[in-house]
Amino acid sequence: MTTKTTRTLASAIVGLALGAVSTAALASGPLNLNFNDPDNVERWPNGGANIPFNPDQGGLGPLNNAQAVQEVIDAFQRWQDIPTASQTYSNNGLMPVDIDETNYAPFLPTIFGTPNVPDGFSPVVFDEDGAIF
Repeated sequence: MTTKTTRTLASAIVGLALGAVSTAALASGPLNLNFNDPDNVERWPNGGANIPFNPDQGGLGPLNNAQAVQEVIDAFQRWQDIPTASQTYSNNGLMPVDIDETNYAPFLPTIFGTPNVPDGFSPVVFDEDGAIF
């Protein structure tokens, strides 16, 4: 094969692979869709004012808890700073426990966006050593 043919073939394979990956991802879309009614997605009331979140008590890799929480706050602030954005976020306090590989299962419904969870938390989990993920 010529170099041009090899590059064209490689570009086509990469393009197909990226297309396959992008169709599987729902990035930037709602996490909880009602697939029986595609127009019915979970939305925060009041235009997304004061969306609550509850940070984990643990660290995040080399970051201690205070640093990890500040990273989350900074990330949410970047979303709020978008001129057309209407959402705001509210740090509603730490989770009652440090979520790790021994106790994460009860929090899965809230992590994956299930609405109306009985515990009322919206956890942001810091997987300090990668054991959960």
